[in-house]
Amino acid sequence: MENERLGCSGPKQALTPDIKAELAASKAEILAYFSEANQALKSTAESIQPVSRQGNIPLSFAQQ
Repeated sequence: MENERLGCSGPKQALTPDIKAELAASKAEILAYFSEANQALKSTAESIQPVSRQGNIPLSFAQQ
């Protein structure tokens, strides 16, 4: 998805006229889904804060 346009990569024969018509009919829903997914990723990534590296850090389960 780029600039409100849907893209597809693969063999030309994989995207039949019926599938193209179905995608065109659902374009607004597909774009909304990807827009929401992008927003969710951005909000999750921004909420992760680095921890202080001063002092001893406990070992993870795999490191023990």
